[in-house]
Amino acid sequence: MKILIVDDEELISISLKNMLQQYSIKLIDEVKNGDNIIEKIKKIQPSLAFINIDMLDLNWLKVLENGRMVSPFTQWIFLSRFFDFNSARKAIELKASSLLLKPVSPEDLNNSIKKAINDYKQLLTNINREFDYSLVSYFCGLSYPKDIICDKIYLNSVIVIDSHLAGNEKKERIIAFCSSLERIIEGMQTSDTRFSFFSLSDNALALVTAWDLKANQHAENTISMFMQIVEKLILFNSVDNFYLTMISALPSKLEDMKRLFREMGELASLRVVAGIRRKWCLSELRDLKQIEELYQISTSLINLSKYSNQKSTLNYIKALDEIEILLSKVDFKEISDHLTNYLNSVFPYKLYNDNTPENLLSYLKTSGEKLLSLNHKEEDRSQWIVDEVINHVNKNFMKDIGIGQLARELHVTPNYLSTLFHRKTGITFTKYLTKIRISKAKELLTDPHIKVQQVAKNVGYYSTRHFTRVFTELTGCYPSEYHKKSNHINIG
Repeated sequence: MKILIVDDEELISISLKNMLQQYSIKLIDEVKNGDNIIEKIKKIQPSLAFINIDMLDLNWLKVLENGRMVSPFTQWIFLSRFFDFNSARKAIELKASSLLLKPVSPEDLNNSIKKAINDYKQLLTNINREFDYSLVSYFCGLSYPKDIICDKIYLNSVIVIDSHLAGNEKKERIIAFCSSLERIIEGMQTSDTRFSFFSLSDNALALVTAWDLKANQHAENTISMFMQIVEKLILFNSVDNFYLTMISALPSKLEDMKRLFREMGELASLRVVAGIRRKWCLSELRDLKQIEELYQISTSLINLSKYSNQKSTLNYIKALDEIEILLSKVDFKEISDHLTNYLNSVFPYKLYNDNTPENLLSYLKTSGEKLLSLNHKEEDRSQWIVDEVINHVNKNFMKDIGIGQLARELHVTPNYLSTLFHRKTGITFTKYLTKIRISKAKELLTDPHIKVQQVAKNVGYYSTRHFTRVFTELTGCYPSEYHKKSNHINIG
């Protein structure tokens, strides 16, 4: 906080400075006369201004009125041997914080300082809340940029969370971190700086700091100090299976914000091979992305964790196969420790350092088997396998898929999978696939502009003749006939 004292009485000035030191306030400007007082206030932009009006040659109410225009955040405390009633009432209307009659008692002076500081902090909090609300609304596409978020320089960051903690425990850790961040923001707000943080996903937060284009160096220094404190907060909170990593872009304009957040979200995966529990500059990750295999390993391992949580066996196995190929293309020793740290954060099973690619793959396979079978009773596992097949068919019916391919990916024999699927669903795999394809074909045929040949191709049939035969057997009419009926309009 910056304090301005305009007083030529030595005793009062000393008392003020002593009391302000109790609040750890060090930025104090002292003026012994009232010459050019408005220009000085405009230049200093004080948080609190103590003015002895007995020494002013001009109307002190004009000082208050004009001072509020050039320094709208300043809290005003006026001291005098006499205040007339009308002037005092006008001062209250102009939002003067306190009017103190001299001689001022230490108690009255202390209470006035407390009130002014609290009012100043509350004013900054209210303005920052308005900034936060307007910024989030703009970011989410709910409103156009309002004046309060324009004409500022922005420093944008993403804070990514890696943790295998259970839902409630993880939520409590996130809340604790956000509460600490909020307290830091409350303590560092100034008239020239703004702060906002909000959720991007279950595992990522957006942190935005901003300062006015016309602000002085002090505003930039405040933001710099804030970011250093946030880095320390990230380290302090990154313990016990809960780890935070921050990615920050260079200062930019409001119109660049959404693009930068998309890019930071995309490149955040590189923390897997670069290191978690620290701050990364976006430019550093841009350089690292040039090594395509490292970027692919990063995204594959993050997907692996996601598939494990979703208990998606097929996707987990596919991702593991991709990782095995990618590991053979990079210098494993260079990234081994970083991979280990990341995997220990997202999997509950301990992986030790000094790994080889073979050990890492074995760990991932074992961890996957444990996690994917967790909470599944043995009698439920067969249904789980069938559900995986159904999900795969529903998403990939247009592709060339068969029972043999699915059996290999699920690590079972084709005969076992075929028998199991029939027993659980009451229909063979081939008939189920056909049923899904024809059902989708009927949807497509409602489009008056689509051709039967295109429909056949879109649902996985390379032969229009074969598609026509299958469609006719299941529906009782030709595809062309169904197409014509579906697009016939009755005018009654």
